[in-house]
Amino acid sequence: MDGQVIHTAGVLSDFTNKVHRIRQWLSAQNYEAVLLSSQVSFAWLTGGRGFIATVSEQSCAKLLITPEHVYLITNNIEAQRLAKEELADLPLKILIYPWYELQGETIILKRLGISPVREQDHVREIARLRQPLTDVEQQRYVELGRDVGEAIEETCFRIKRGLSEYEIAAILSQQCLERQVEPVLLLVACDERAAKFRHPLPTGKVLECYAMIVVGGRRNGLIISATRLVHFGKIPQELKHKHQAVTSIDAVFIANTRPGQKVAEIFRKATEAYEYWGFPEEWKQHHQGGMTGYVGREYRATLSSTDIVDIQQVFAWNPSISGVKSEDTILVEQKENLILSRTGNFPEVKVEIDGCPVYRPDILLRQW
Repeated sequence: MDGQVIHTAGVLSDFTNKVHRIRQWLSAQNYEAVLLSSQVSFAWLTGGRGFIATVSEQSCAKLLITPEHVYLITNNIEAQRLAKEELADLPLKILIYPWYELQGETIILKRLGISPVREQDHVREIARLRQPLTDVEQQRYVELGRDVGEAIEETCFRIKRGLSEYEIAAILSQQCLERQVEPVLLLVACDERAAKFRHPLPTGKVLECYAMIVVGGRRNGLIISATRLVHFGKIPQELKHKHQAVTSIDAVFIANTRPGQKVAEIFRKATEAYEYWGFPEEWKQHHQGGMTGYVGREYRATLSSTDIVDIQQVFAWNPSISGVKSEDTILVEQKENLILSRTGNFPEVKVEIDGCPVYRPDILLRQW
């Protein structure tokens, strides 16, 4: 898609920026080198797909960063594809070992004479290096948010009564893939299942009147989370009330997620909103979201969180009350928050928080 093309110079600058962050950390800790092995780190550093199975945690190639060089260590199965399709002419030295050499990585490191620290021993420190987002990442996020928003909303407009949850998930998956988005999370709950389960994996349950549809869409490693609700025929008053409550709570989260704000304080205000609307215990039934990025949630917010919001961070809040949920992904900018997965093509409700309007998706009303 033309809108998703970022000039090679921008990609190279992004890569150089991130390598610099890593090298500063290596120097500060007096480490010789670091070996990055996760798909998250591969995507963050290169923007590419280091996986074979979509949900793989480990990358099929490892990145070795030293003060002088960046090496890609992989086997002969993956080397050509990665070089031609995923690495965008990045200045990497590719080191290849035969797939049948089980000690291939160890042999290469020994030949280089390098003893790196391992990513798995420094997960939190490396995660901090991913913040704040770069200009390239912000551009990618804006485009991804648009595409994921369109995918889930087009699904809501296309589904019909009588379809199973599996069939609805298939439509959503197709809508994502057609937009070059990897659907890493697909949840669908029809009718009574929406009130029973907070993580409703699709089943053969057939849609009668009501559907909750949830997506996690990924591209270049970045993830957008969103939820939409659809109802066929007149919406019951209880469902309307719950939806009004959950969108108001979500608006509290979004409006207060501003630079310098303590995450624990944002969370506290949201729990007060749950209580105000008559659902004081519902926040305990499911996590409320938190900062996102290269994993669904970089961390989940709680009342004891020590994190502080900063600009160029991305959050996905997901308050829920049995049967309803409100969820989108937002980018914290200097002047205001940008709701990345808001398309303007879906019915909305406006919630006023301290005089500031926050727009949340309404329940899409479909005719019988």
